[in-house]
Order: sequence, then structure tokens, then C-alpha cells
Amino acid sequence: MKLFRDKNIQYTIRGNGQNLLGFAVNEGAIIDLNRMKTIDFDEKNWLVNVGPGVTAFDLQKQAQKEVTELMQLNLQRFYAEILCAQE
Repeated sequence: MKLFRDKNIQYTIRGNGQNLLGFAVNEGAIIDLNRMKTIDFDEKNWLVNVGPGVTAFDLQKQAQKEVTELMQLNLQRFYAEILCAQE
């Protein structure tokens, strides 16, 4: 980006699409961040860190997976507590 600024070249930063159709239109360079698709959940603080290449669909799909895994873990703990209490 420093090079673009030094040479007075226009640039656009593209995540996973610049507009509704996914196009990034510019007369200069396009910096494509599409491959930056990290999704990191912090369940303790109810936060998620999302990379610029992640689509809303990808985020929803991963969130559903995280919630399902968390629910299964909590159910296992719940059943273990019931079994221990019965003994």
C-alpha cells in the first residue's frame, strides 16, 4: 500500500466482494483479501473474530457447528452429573 501511495496509484481493498454482486471496481489496483477466511470463536466473552474473506453464509455455518458442539458438550456434562447424583 505504501508503494501505491508513493506512486499515486489508486487501489481498492477487496474482502469477499465489494458490493452485492461481489465486484470490486476500480481504475487502479485491487488488493484481494479473499483467502483470509479465519473464524475464531471466544465463547467465554461471546465474541467472534472474522477474517475479511469470510462470507455471511460461512460465518452462519461455522456458528451453527460451534453451537451444536457446545450443546453436546453441555448435555454430556449434564448427564454425567445426573448419573453421579444417582449413585
